[in-house]
Amino acid sequence: MRSLLDDILRPLNNGKTRAQSALPIAGFVEDHDLPFVEENYKPSTFVGYRKTRKKYLSPRLAKIVLRDFRTVDLRLLENIHRERNVGRATLKHIEAFLSGVFTYAKSKRARDGVNRV
Repeated sequence: MRSLLDDILRPLNNGKTRAQSALPIAGFVEDHDLPFVEENYKPSTFVGYRKTRKKYLSPRLAKIVLRDFRTVDLRLLENIHRERNVGRATLKHIEAFLSGVFTYAKSKRARDGVNRV
């Protein structure tokens, strides 16, 4: 049990990640990613990201912690397709949004490793 805890805390203790990695993805997006997008991108991009988050992702990402997201969690795209009957272009937009979130998280050291999206 102790070694498992050490494995989980090692990136934080070594300074490779920050406490934000323990946030639910929805919280990270709301508190960190969207303010960055609003400040650095066109207003239309910000509005599109905010709509994507609210319409498709918020409830799904509220229960997944940023550091625990795995590629297998992208099954949420299948669920969105099945539940909302959205097309390929919409799913690509959602995927691009998620990829941007994890790229930003990595740049802020809130997530270590490769972009799982």
